[in-house]
Amino acid sequence: MRFLLFTQLILQVFTVILLISTTVFIYTASKGYIYFTKLGKLVESLSEDITVEKIYEFMNHLDAKYIPFYVAGMMKAGYQLVGMDKSVDDELKKRLKIKILSRGIGGI
Repeated sequence: MRFLLFTQLILQVFTVILLISTTVFIYTASKGYIYFTKLGKLVESLSEDITVEKIYEFMNHLDAKYIPFYVAGMMKAGYQLVGMDKSVDDELKKRLKIKILSRGIGGI
């Protein structure tokens, strides 16, 4: 009888752990997808026409608390688009570079 109660307790504990981990995974994945989608739209808008407002919007998007690890390439692409444009102020390019480096994205 005790063994049966113990196995039921263990089964319930593992079920709760599985539910919590699944919930955390789904939340993290959906949050990363939302961030990735918006970043993609911002980089696409930068590729069409680079303006100071778009650069500031891109920089403000980098202030998010959670940045997925797989968006590093897209951040670098956004920086390269801004870096290639001759009409953008060098000080703004430097601020963008510092912002990206401060988020842990290297190689730019």
